[in-house]
Amino acid sequence: LHRQNRLTSRLLETGNTVETGGKVIVKVVATGYSSSVLETDNTPFITATNTTTRNGILALSRDLLREFTPGAPFAFGDRVHVSGLGDFLVEDVMNARWTQRADVWFPSRGEAIHFGLRQVVLSRTLEENRRVVDGIMSERAETKTAANGL
Repeated sequence: LHRQNRLTSRLLETGNTVETGGKVIVKVVATGYSSSVLETDNTPFITATNTTTRNGILALSRDLLREFTPGAPFAFGDRVHVSGLGDFLVEDVMNARWTQRADVWFPSRGEAIHFGLRQVVLSRTLEENRRVVDGIMSERAETKTAANGL
């Protein structure tokens, strides 16, 4: 715990991404969003990964996602800890104009606006994410098999 606090302090001082011991820590600006066409595209209840919006969903800017930026620290399906808020699944992406940003989904526009704009630290553990992604892929395979009747 003391080591993680030192890493977080170093990150906040330098503004850099820290990767150590299988853990990635990134400081970003976080905002809130809701399922409104004013804040999203024309499918406001569907995420970039084709899931339904719900509590616990996180959208990241394209520079933080490996699907858009090779070598980026996060990928769709990652479980990410947001300092002061808890754990979220990365299932959405922000508009290309944003960089070094995270967007937390809220059920209403009022809640998203109330959340405001704040600096947070995102972190993920490689081993933990491997288990989460394996579980998601297994569930998708089971659902697809059941839908096909095979």
